[in-house]
Amino acid sequence: MRAIKKINELVNVRHKRPTIETFLLLVEYVLRFAPDRMDDLFSQMKKKFLGKFKVNYFDYFEKLQDYLEKNFFNELYADRMEREQVVLRIPSKKLILVHGLIGVGKTVLLRKIEYDDKKLRIIDFKREIETFKGTSKEEFESVLRDFVYHYLRKIFINNDESFKEWIFFIMQYDQGIKYQRFREVTEYKTRMILHYNEFSSKNFEEQHSEIRKKFENIITSDNKIKEEFDYLLANEKPQLITLINFIRTRYQFTCLAFDNVDRLYQYQQAEVFTLGIDISNKGNIPIIIAFRSPNVEYLKMHLHGDVVYKKQINEFFKSRDNIFNLNGIPDRVLSRVLERRIELITKKESSIFIQKVLEEFQKDYRTFDLEKCKKNFWNIFKIINETFVDRGVHQRCNYNLRGILLEYFKFIYNIMLNAERPYRFSILTKLEIGDRRTKIRDYYFKWITCGGKAIPIDKYQILNIYDDLFKSDRKLMMLYVKILELLYNWMKNFAEDPTFKKISDIFSVFQITKKELENSILKLSKDQEGNEEFGFLLIEKSRNTLIQDNDLIEIMPAGRYFLEVLSVSREYCFWTSINTDFTESIIDRKIKFDETYKDMFKFIIVKNFIKRILFPAFRKEISDLDTISTDREYRSSNNVENIRRFFAIQNNFYIQRLINSNIGSLPYSSLDIDQQDYLREEFAKLSINVNKFLENISEK
Repeated sequence: MRAIKKINELVNVRHKRPTIETFLLLVEYVLRFAPDRMDDLFSQMKKKFLGKFKVNYFDYFEKLQDYLEKNFFNELYADRMEREQVVLRIPSKKLILVHGLIGVGKTVLLRKIEYDDKKLRIIDFKREIETFKGTSKEEFESVLRDFVYHYLRKIFINNDESFKEWIFFIMQYDQGIKYQRFREVTEYKTRMILHYNEFSSKNFEEQHSEIRKKFENIITSDNKIKEEFDYLLANEKPQLITLINFIRTRYQFTCLAFDNVDRLYQYQQAEVFTLGIDISNKGNIPIIIAFRSPNVEYLKMHLHGDVVYKKQINEFFKSRDNIFNLNGIPDRVLSRVLERRIELITKKESSIFIQKVLEEFQKDYRTFDLEKCKKNFWNIFKIINETFVDRGVHQRCNYNLRGILLEYFKFIYNIMLNAERPYRFSILTKLEIGDRRTKIRDYYFKWITCGGKAIPIDKYQILNIYDDLFKSDRKLMMLYVKILELLYNWMKNFAEDPTFKKISDIFSVFQITKKELENSILKLSKDQEGNEEFGFLLIEKSRNTLIQDNDLIEIMPAGRYFLEVLSVSREYCFWTSINTDFTESIIDRKIKFDETYKDMFKFIIVKNFIKRILFPAFRKEISDLDTISTDREYRSSNNVENIRRFFAIQNNFYIQRLINSNIGSLPYSSLDIDQQDYLREEFAKLSINVNKFLENISEK
């Protein structure tokens, strides 16, 4: 029986406050809004809104959608210095690389440049996935060039006048026999025009009439010539560089951007990058390519071309003048983004539609005080910002700007509406700054671990790493942690890419099957809500199938945060350990829910879990693994050191990191000095026992 089921007197902390809920729902929508995601977001928010409130309120919500779309850069956008740096590099007419993790603002940065300067054109590959679906590796280069050609031609050659200019340009640019007929017709028409002008000036009516008649005959044949020319273009490889040179010399077009390139397969991304360099070199225009950071190293290793071309690529990556990383999000930028978006909700002059919704609710719920709600929201934000200043939340959200904004918002929402008694706003504000930070951090860890619920529920709970501690058919325990640890240490141990085959080869040494490993990696690539943006791992798939041997597997910032911070925290260990199937030895009585707020109680549970469950499981695991005959490639002086090489962080196994973390958190607890000393001594005993065991088994 799980110890979690022994908790009684559980308090339902959810309050029904329709006006505040409406206000916060509007805040959520504004925080999540982005130009490239508004359709999906609108559908999601419509379900939430219609599920809670009257239909007539939603009319204003639709108007809000239109308002945000039109005023995004004026009302919501907070600039960052990388945009200006990219703009300054555009005149170089070279390839520009903008990379970062999902959601850090790459697309918005490009859209802002496009908004300020209409000379930029963006090809968004996220919207063109179906275009390349089913394209073979051999065909992709040709299909890609055709696609870019027709995309640009549709924009710039869209009427008879531009078509005639295009014909004339391409005949000048390409002197081959295939354009001979069109060249003769055009030259004849040119002579006619010259003669027409000459005779008109001399006012010779007879000659004027004759020349005009011949000239009009030529004009009436334009449709036939156009048909022939279209047929010729349709049956030859489009001359993309010719088209770009034509556009560049006749229109306000200075830059082309390829966005969301990472939505394509690995080899396709390399082809897009190759095409970008080709266009910038031969078309004499800058190309901006935006994609996820983990793809950079892969591109450097897999781009193809002749010796000169490869030299250009190496020089490009070496110089880094045109490479911009958007991963970092300064706290001041985050605060400014939040501030601007919350202001839009509460400023009457900014959005009458939002105000109308709130006014409608004022009629039904007269107790709602908008100014007080806004003030409380910002006060809580400041308190939380004091705690999150270590940037942990940034890592947990994979530096995804929308994710960070929502993480702040949801936590604030929880404190305003659903906070448990010790974490309510009225109590938090009375605490000293140090105590308040500790209280908020503890609540945040619990909030993450339990999925926003009062106790962990499997459907919402974050990854439970203790579920497989005593899995009888496997020698390696806590497989999720082992995968993260191996990838965390990858660069230290290996020179090659972390492909699925290489990873599975290593785990096969420890008798983990390929299928079991694949299932675990797929689970780690998504959060508990199924979002890949906030997963612990990134899978760079080469095909739209299950994981292939050559697919790259990389640890994300969220995975590092989980290993370094969350998984070794007292709150995570407490709430996760009592939600496993083997915890009768930890708690053998009923638990009052209020006890879960007491630091001493939680420390004792964690200590008992380590002593009675985790340490015995760890001893068995190390002893079993030490008997495995490993390949020479993976063997060190002994198997313990070999296991440590793969599965230890800063030379410490998980159990050692958990003990050290709890010892380190004692001074920040509510315990008195005597209580802290007692627990410090108890945890120190555990640490000594673990170290002795490892020393003994290493000597065998």
